[in-house]
Amino acid sequence: MKRSCRWMRRGLVHLMLLAPFAVCAEEGSDSSGFYAHVGMAVLKHQADEGYLRDGGTRSLRDRSLGFSLGGGYQFVPGLALDLAWIELDVERVSSVLSEQDVSGRGVRLALDASWAPHHVVGPYGRAGVWHWRADVRPGFGRSVRRLEGTDPMFEAGLRFGPRAPVNLDIGYGWYPMDRLDTRVISVGLRAHF
Repeated sequence: MKRSCRWMRRGLVHLMLLAPFAVCAEEGSDSSGFYAHVGMAVLKHQADEGYLRDGGTRSLRDRSLGFSLGGGYQFVPGLALDLAWIELDVERVSSVLSEQDVSGRGVRLALDASWAPHHVVGPYGRAGVWHWRADVRPGFGRSVRRLEGTDPMFEAGLRFGPRAPVNLDIGYGWYPMDRLDTRVISVGLRAHF
């Protein structure tokens, strides 16, 4: 567990060290093409009392670290089709009850749109669907619920260096899983080739 936490910290440090290059890189062309991206996120999962269906009166609240890895194709400047693998539970941050957690993963397919009124920073948004699988453990001594489904997802944020070959994205997203509400604060790098 300490090893994966160390890996996550190193990854976050590397992303932050590469951020100035995204903003200071020479302006690339506005042409279409392929890109790849990697990101890290802090996730917050919440569910109401009735969701657990075990007779308990406690709601589920959980925080964890996750990552995404993917790529896409930019058809025209500012509009792309994006495909990514999302890992929801790499390292536990905090939990209301001991032994309470949510772990899961999924594949996201989304339209990625950005607007670059300035060469340094511009807003971006993603909207699409994601197919997920999750294990929910509502607390100590309770059985794990295995869930699977497809739900809509939304994400919005700022893209630094939107016209550069490498971009830094900082965003906030909503990735629901059934009635489990998952909010994401993410930092990622996107490289065009």
